[in-house]
Amino acid sequence: MKYLFFDTECCDGVHICEFGYVVTDESFNVTEKDVFLIAPEKPFTLSHPAVRNELKLYFSESRYASSPAFPARYSRIKKLLTDDGCLIIGHSAANDANFIRTACERYGLVNIDFTFADTQKLYAEISESGETPSLENTATLLGLELSERLHKSDDDALLTMRVMQALCKKSECTPEKLLQKYPAARGISRDGCVWHEGGSFPDLLARLLGDPQSVGATRRMKCVSKYAALTCINPDAAPSPLKGRSLCAGKFFERDRTVETLNLIRLLADLGCKYANGTGNADFYMDTDALTGSDKGDKRDPKLGSARRNFRENGKPQIISPQKLFDILGTSERTLAEMPVPHMSIDEWTAGEKRLRSEKHDEPGAIRQRVPQTRLAHNGGSAFTSIGELLRGYGVASDVYPNDEDK
Repeated sequence: MKYLFFDTECCDGVHICEFGYVVTDESFNVTEKDVFLIAPEKPFTLSHPAVRNELKLYFSESRYASSPAFPARYSRIKKLLTDDGCLIIGHSAANDANFIRTACERYGLVNIDFTFADTQKLYAEISESGETPSLENTATLLGLELSERLHKSDDDALLTMRVMQALCKKSECTPEKLLQKYPAARGISRDGCVWHEGGSFPDLLARLLGDPQSVGATRRMKCVSKYAALTCINPDAAPSPLKGRSLCAGKFFERDRTVETLNLIRLLADLGCKYANGTGNADFYMDTDALTGSDKGDKRDPKLGSARRNFRENGKPQIISPQKLFDILGTSERTLAEMPVPHMSIDEWTAGEKRLRSEKHDEPGAIRQRVPQTRLAHNGGSAFTSIGELLRGYGVASDVYPNDEDK
């Protein structure tokens, strides 16, 4: 078994401009080390206004601009990442996998499907801290000396190798055994989706089936939003007051009765009705305070007040009772509560995510670069070792469904 450590850099937190890697044997002896510069064909800008000249790339913009574009590097990168004889390893590798996915979609190339080990996740598991420090900070915490050439992706890949070597020494086992012990550190890039073992959206639905309260409140509500986006509306639904319209329910209902909300979304979709996340773009609001007990206390659902204001100003959403909605749906509160958690396979999820990305890119005026005013500086160091990590530090880029619970 060989180990391939890799890292990427981007010109803007989205578009790849560098791919570096290191190949070693099982004893971590380096047998190959290289870096591919890639013309990003996008401006060198950062995508978040909070970031101000903190990340510095090693090479100049002109070097990147004069390099081949991603399609010319695609075959070589694919061969490296899909080598059956290699264990692929990165630090915060889900970000790198997403950058590669974005490049494949942008140029109309088949997604590079591969699995990887993530040293950031491994460190969090082994240290039992739950923290996910940057590559540089992880190396420092492990007592490793740092290269002066951060943000040069092959050197960062080499540092990732040294981090893995230190984790193996600390745990007295091989990378393969570490992944057996800590499966959440194993990542998958497949069909245009990237996730860690146990961290996909179908996995989240399965957790809701086992014990809804084991999923943090914030993640339960994010699950509602994601499920609503992934659920296709039935275009052939019979005429009804709901067809072609949108409806939302209360925040407390989504949070405390998540499974019922998911099934409500499915029933609405079957009737040609879209579930809205907020009252501003909804035609109907189901007043769920009686269902959650909020009508008996001082704290009414915040969406109810929002719905009333929007109705006064815009004439919608129309506020309806749960019973009226259940009558239209041909169900009841009890039936809704007894329905199982909706099932979604990995294939259905990845297909849905691909559809959402396609719809987003097809929107008139849709752009990826939202804040093109801050230029990258070059030839220096930083506390972060990839643009992905820098943006994670500001809460911009992260796994879609991280395994850690809400604080």
